[in-house]
Amino acid sequence: MSGPARVVVIGGAGKVSLLFAARASKSYEVISLHRSAEQRATVEATGAQSVVFDVEKATVSDIAQKLEGAKVVVWSAGAGGKGGEDRTKAVDFEAAVKTFDAIESLSAPRPRLLMVSAHDLRSKQDNYPAHYNDQDKAMSQRVWKAIPAYIKYKFLADADLVKRSSFEWTILRPGGLTDAAGTGKVALGRTHIEQIPRADVAAVLAELLGRPEAKGLALDLMSGDVPVAQAAEAAIAKGETDWQG
Repeated sequence: MSGPARVVVIGGAGKVSLLFAARASKSYEVISLHRSAEQRATVEATGAQSVVFDVEKATVSDIAQKLEGAKVVVWSAGAGGKGGEDRTKAVDFEAAVKTFDAIESLSAPRPRLLMVSAHDLRSKQDNYPAHYNDQDKAMSQRVWKAIPAYIKYKFLADADLVKRSSFEWTILRPGGLTDAAGTGKVALGRTHIEQIPRADVAAVLAELLGRPEAKGLALDLMSGDVPVAQAAEAAIAKGETDWQG
């Protein structure tokens, strides 16, 4: 009899990852890759297996070895604004692309990828989505001005991913993250810019674990008034991607 399906989380010590692992480990074998041994106890407290692994320094082959046997890979790593633009590029773009390459290098069936990205990513700041209102545009301008390197390299990583067809992927694009208590209700798919509790991002990630039919979609995620499972069902049925190259 086979055991629970394996989920590998890259960036496993991040706040969203910890909340996600605490949910997912009840039904899946969760292996969390994280950079520092000092994070081990925090990661293990979620029920996940802790593996110290620096994805920034790893080769494609190194990453592939860690992903062997996974049903789903969750990418939730990031430089977090530390180390300047060079490190943002190294983690948010280059390490992400190495991970895509690593998944492609595996034998079929390859794991599905859930990519935790960010909302409002596109090639030009003023090329607004058609549904944006004046408030959305003003918020977009502030964010692009405040964190240009982050916007640039998260976009480039997603632009690389959407071209890939050898494995299934879904991109989750949350709004501004807060540490407020989760509500269990969200707006998923084409929506206006809002904040969202990390706990609700984790809840949507956990829901998407069992939703392979979300493949090929990039979905904006904000606070809202629709229960998570219902929001996922509706977004998948609609089939509209929020990716804008």
